[in-house]
Amino acid sequence: MSHSRAPLLASALFCLFALLATLLPSLGRAQTAAHVVISEVMYDPVCSTTETDCEWIEIFNPTTAAINLAGWKVKDNFSQDTLPAFSLEPEAYLVIAAKAASFAEAYPGFGGSLIGLNGPVGNGLANSGDQIFLLDSGDLQVDTVSYGSNTTAFNPACPTVPEGQSLARAPSDRDTDTRDDWFPQASPNPGAAGIAAPSPISRIASPPCALSR
Repeated sequence: MSHSRAPLLASALFCLFALLATLLPSLGRAQTAAHVVISEVMYDPVCSTTETDCEWIEIFNPTTAAINLAGWKVKDNFSQDTLPAFSLEPEAYLVIAAKAASFAEAYPGFGGSLIGLNGPVGNGLANSGDQIFLLDSGDLQVDTVSYGSNTTAFNPACPTVPEGQSLARAPSDRDTDTRDDWFPQASPNPGAAGIAAPSPISRIASPPCALSR
């Protein structure tokens, strides 16, 4: 082998190993959810009344069957709320809001499915960090997400977002059980799919490999 080609080969091998190191950890993880998921969270809303009145979460059914949500629960670190009977159709979204009236005021054009809790989501979602659980009627955990200082679901957790922004799973059916599924939404989009940023919120962009000659 020519000595002039050795640096080129070494650089190519380095890039290959770097790519494999990035891809291999995710090979064993499910990419598409086979269960109802939490798909968007608004924990720090701009609100004309008490902030907790305007908090909401969104769930999504990526399966091919309708799911009866009677007796399902939404829970944070300290408290939980039981959902009424509701059939969540395949590929459908449901917004669970603290106060239906406050949600309608914030999103007057919303035409999707909505359940109002008439009280805070859980104990009220903490802006600095919290965890949200979705439990079925048998109290089995269906999905969870944590953000900020709370690393119970994900470690590292989803970073906090500025006031008025939400966190959304994008695509809505993606489920790797990491914060890489979640993206900040400058314009929250309840009842519809979230928008993915150019790269996951947990990823730090690195310059592409360049082959030297």
